Amino acid sequence: ERSLNSRSHSVSRELAPLRARLAPLATSTPPSHPFEQRLHGLLLYLLGLVLRRLRGDDDSDEARKVLQKAVEFCPCNWAAWHELGECCKRLEVLSSLQLPDHPFRRFFRAYGLVAVHRHKEALGLLKTLREEYGGMKSVVMKMGYTYYMLQQHDAAEMLFEEVRRDDPTWLDGMQYYSDVLYVKEDLAKLADLAHAAMGPLGNKYSFETCYIVGNYYSRKGQHEEAIVYLRRALRLNRQYVAAWILIGHEFMELKKEVKAIEAYRTAAALDPQDYKAWYNLAQAFEFLKLPDFSLYYYRRAAALQPYDSRMWNALGDAYRAIGPSHRREAMKCYQRAVECDDKQGLSLRWLGLMNIELADESTEKDVRMEHQARAFMYLRQLVKRDPDDVAVVDHKVLQFLTRYSRDMGEKAESAAYLRLLMNNPNWEAFGVSIMNEMGSILDGSTMEQCS
Repeated sequence: ERSLNSRSHSVSRELAPLRARLAPLATSTPPSHPFEQRLHGLLLYLLGLVLRRLRGDDDSDEARKVLQKAVEFCPCNWAAWHELGECCKRLEVLSSLQLPDHPFRRFFRAYGLVAVHRHKEALGLLKTLREEYGGMKSVVMKMGYTYYMLQQHDAAEMLFEEVRRDDPTWLDGMQYYSDVLYVKEDLAKLADLAHAAMGPLGNKYSFETCYIVGNYYSRKGQHEEAIVYLRRALRLNRQYVAAWILIGHEFMELKKEVKAIEAYRTAAALDPQDYKAWYNLAQAFEFLKLPDFSLYYYRRAAALQPYDSRMWNALGDAYRAIGPSHRREAMKCYQRAVECDDKQGLSLRWLGLMNIELADESTEKDVRMEHQARAFMYLRQLVKRDPDDVAVVDHKVLQFLTRYSRDMGEKAESAAYLRLLMNNPNWEAFGVSIMNEMGSILDGSTMEQCS
């Protein structure tokens, strides 16, 4: 840390005189000749770079204004557009820019939406750009990353593989391909990618390669080796948020929770709009059994990712962990998860079970019946979604459905739930108990199947 600080002071001493030389350009009258205007734009781009490096702040208003002028006077300089995008980490800032009418503006808008995590909006623009510009690799890679962030891993993998087929030496953005392969548990392809990145056609000294190799070792369960390569990636690019998050994961695997939390907090400080940093902070505090802290960070994550059912399920779990006093808040979160198309079914399960709890606690018959009806609605929908998903459809769910449908006179439906209960050897005792209790609703053939 001391060496990094001393390096930062050294850079500041070297850049300060350059800033003093270039600063008058920001307020001077621009030249009238087209060539001189382009030169003026290039010098403004250099000033913007200096301001960003001196401030060390991606949201520097001064650098953003200078770079906005740079693209106005020299719109063909894509590097200036890129640096301007690095200064726009919030949607309102991105939308407020006054930009010249130039083809790069559409690329800037698409890439900017990706940077502020508006992935669905960005995907539409990226598809159009891909059609119009014949599958530019940078556009295809951004599309792959966007699909990855939208949890559409198969689509992301196809796009990343398309780029690798066209150019086996392409590394820019391939770290996200390694993330996709990690999630899909495809160790063979991940190993192939890591060997290619480290080989003669790759670049073993790039932060992308170090990240890919770190992912490979992480997938193999060699967490110490993964940390070695992730630290190398961070030495090459201290601003790389994904590497901070991944090294936090590795520390969690090694039971070094304090170091993991430090890594996640660094990621959140570098990009406060990245929900993954807040989400993982919340999980770390949840692991440490500090529900108040985890609740705070889950709220931050859900605010940044309001249409992601995982965020609402996690927030509901956090409220539920605090105790019955926060049951209503938990149920509201689970309801939001249902509205966000929860693929896992966790929200339906907990909405059903919590309504059963409320029914059992109620002393008023009408209120009890209302909660039981709601529980039946949610749990019935859960079983219809996938009756064989034992992670959410367990014996508690099936016992309630069996008894409630019997009480409602739905004998065939009750028998169907009982068969599901009896078909699982681990739950057979529960099924036998219910079958003895209500065997009269089953016909002879059904009794044989259940036995």
